[in-house]
Amino acid sequence: MLVRYGLQGGRLWEIRARIETLSEELPARARRLGAIRSDFAYADLAVLLWSLGPILDATAGIAPDAWRRHVTFWLDGLTPPAPTPSPIPPLSPRELERATARLRLRRRQLRDADAG
Repeated sequence: MLVRYGLQGGRLWEIRARIETLSEELPARARRLGAIRSDFAYADLAVLLWSLGPILDATAGIAPDAWRRHVTFWLDGLTPPAPTPSPIPPLSPRELERATARLRLRRRQLRDADAG
């Protein structure tokens, strides 16, 4: 997935590759330890993290720690046993890549609109 960043090696590439690898391993390790529900995948983690952006944007100058409440709800919802099985699978790597590109484009459009 590092291709989406347009990087061609170097130290930044290495750092992003390491972060991506660790991020992909995190849900698998947590599942093995029984710390999160068994159907939670890396793509789910990525999408959950995206939802923090709007919260941070909206509350930064008003209630800078508001995001912590949201994270608490996530963590409670991720702990096993999963009360309701998800009827939908996580995004595939390709779907996640396409969704990431769409999210970046939308955020860029919003920034441009705010600047103009």
